[in-house]
Amino acid sequence: MRSSASPQPSRARRLRRKLRRRLPQYEVDYGYLEFARPIIRDGLDRLRAKGVTEVLAIPGHTEGSIAIHLPRHRVLFTGDTIANVGTVMLGTFNQDRARTVASFHRLATLDVETACFGHGEPLLSGAGDRIRDVAATLMP
Repeated sequence: MRSSASPQPSRARRLRRKLRRRLPQYEVDYGYLEFARPIIRDGLDRLRAKGVTEVLAIPGHTEGSIAIHLPRHRVLFTGDTIANVGTVMLGTFNQDRARTVASFHRLATLDVETACFGHGEPLLSGAGDRIRDVAATLMP
């Protein structure tokens, strides 16, 4: 999925091209994926062996924030962009609120049943609907 929320800076485009060349077996979406170089390939290979096909760049909480989407299983690991502490909500302590909200909206477009959060309990059913309901209330 591609976001139309904001144009890509040239740095992001260059990084995306570089990552696509280095990691052709992974979907590389917009944004910054700034991982420790020795760890990224090994970590992604392990994820791929477990069925991960989409690692999504979702900047805002931090520049390098990611989410992991398992479309076949309809599972989403949101990182810190979305929390479930008493209720589903925008994660806190974000470097850039507007970008975090845009990333939240982007995650809300995914077809998921289960979501696991950086903070709070997972939602084992109805996660996509809950995330979309909250996304509808968020303003940058």
